[in-house]
Amino acid sequence: MSRRYRFPPTALPRSRLPPPREEPRDVGRTGEGWEGPGRGTECRCASRTRPERTTAPTEGEAVKYSDGLSVEVTVHVEAAVPRVWELVSDIGLPARLSPELQSVAWLDGAARPVVGARFEGFNRHPMIGEWRTVSHVIEADERRAFAWAVTDADGRYGEATLDPARCMASWHYEIAAEGSGTRLRQTARIGPGRSGVLVAIEKRPDRERQIIEFRLKELRAGMEATLHGIKELAEEDGGRSD
Repeated sequence: MSRRYRFPPTALPRSRLPPPREEPRDVGRTGEGWEGPGRGTECRCASRTRPERTTAPTEGEAVKYSDGLSVEVTVHVEAAVPRVWELVSDIGLPARLSPELQSVAWLDGAARPVVGARFEGFNRHPMIGEWRTVSHVIEADERRAFAWAVTDADGRYGEATLDPARCMASWHYEIAAEGSGTRLRQTARIGPGRSGVLVAIEKRPDRERQIIEFRLKELRAGMEATLHGIKELAEEDGGRSD
């Protein structure tokens, strides 16, 4: 039976945020895992200004879970580095911009990104339901980098763990001055611990490539939505640097 959570509200008002992005539709499914897009489906993400660069497996490229899976998205923001860092280091902001992450809250009295700090996240997906994670800050270099490892705190996909070395996924922001603004890069890596992708592959090993491709497209769409939102917020007030 799927766990259901009451998602706590995030602090930022929606009135200041870009409109929500359209989610992919007509998705094939098997049980609680991703089977991949339904026949004839295009995984589209509406965006007025798409990020400049994304990376993912190319057409015809062999894709296996054991090879390690990652997606990278980069965007140029016409705002100063301090302003971009202010937004990136706000762990509640992605919950307003991502179609999957619903809410986030610091744990153990933490209030900002420092290595070792933890925060919990509540997620919702139309195929696999709702689940909670606990993330561990693994890098916090002010105005340069912010990274965290996501653990399966409730055993949604296997044995429950709070060990960052067995994380379901890890996320990384990199920030650098670029021209009159800032280059912002976000990277997502799946594994090495158990995740929904691995569970789906175990159910349908014959569709491993399709499962991986579809999930990476979903991640990329969510990352593009997040970076697009950060870009809009950072630039709307002239990219102030205070």
